[in-house]
Amino acid sequence: MPMSVDQLTSSRFIDFHERSILNDFIPGKERGVMLHGEPKKGIFYGVAVSTGQGKNNNETNNLVDSNDFIGRVGVNIAELIGQQGAVYHLAGAYSTGKLPASTTVSGRTEARGTTFFTTQPFGGADTERERRLLEASVAIGTLKIQSEYLNINFSGAGYDKDITVWYASVGWLITATDEETAITLRAWFDF
Repeated sequence: MPMSVDQLTSSRFIDFHERSILNDFIPGKERGVMLHGEPKKGIFYGVAVSTGQGKNNNETNNLVDSNDFIGRVGVNIAELIGQQGAVYHLAGAYSTGKLPASTTVSGRTEARGTTFFTTQPFGGADTERERRLLEASVAIGTLKIQSEYLNINFSGAGYDKDITVWYASVGWLITATDEETAITLRAWFDF
């Protein structure tokens, strides 16, 4: 789904062995339909409707919850101005949908399964979920800086809670005459 540069980047080209914890909170590989494109070189968009149920899960009950509606728009300023060998990427994304009242939210590392936290099940009627994401990347020569900021709001009968997740990474590619070695540092924080 069109939400995060970290998720949309092929695993062949991500900077680290795993994606950031932010990935656990965005619509990644969900069942649905998407329309995306690049109407002008350097400007891109994506819109989608998904089940909102997570990776490879079917809709559980469309009378109790609803599909997620997702939109993303961005620009690579370097492409717009014709600057070769650089990336100045800015994008924003938004999604909204309803979850069943018994939903819980947890944050864990990808594949390894180390869980950082799990919420209690949401009570009452359906839970409204809104996700807002901002992302930026700058790559010039052998230096790359990338960051994403995600705010998720859960609201329902008697509650209105937010989860904010962000990461920042700095990478520097050291090159030699006949081999390349990558040195990268990455940190992500949950609040």
